[in-house]
Formats: sequence, C-alpha cells, structure tokens
Amino acid sequence: MIIINCGIRDVTTGDNVRVMVPANIYECELHDDVFVGPFVEIQRGCVIGRGSRVQSHTFICENVSLGANISKCHNQHWRGES
Repeated sequence: MIIINCGIRDVTTGDNVRVMVPANIYECELHDDVFVGPFVEIQRGCVIGRGSRVQSHTFICENVSLGANISKCHNQHWRGES
C-alpha cells in the first residue's frame, strides 16, 4: 500500500485567504479574500477568484477556474469552467 499525504501544498495565495482543515488543496491559486471550508478538494491548475467561497464537502477537479465572488455550496462537484 502506498499512502500519499497531501493536505495543503504548492498553493499560491492572495491576501486574507482562509482555509478550514481538513482540506486537500494542491498546485492551485486562491486569490484575495477566498474562503475554503472543511472537507474540500481543489486540484492542480485550479484558480479560485477573489472573494469566492468554497463551502464544505466541495470537489473541484483539475484546471477549473471560478470567477470573483462565486459561492460553491455543500457537496457540489465541478468539472467545468464557470
């Protein structure tokens, strides 16, 4: 068995970014004033725009860009661009 610990790594952040743990966030960008709730996964290549809120239990897969002031709610799964 191979166990890969990820957590939060290689994330570019703006000012006043808040992340609740546990979260799995890697190789992405979180712009100013972004909030990320617990049990969220944001994969590589994603960009979360200024003032956006990614609520708990949200999955955002590779290369998705969310604009400014977007709110993704509980248990939403995103595969495309908004």
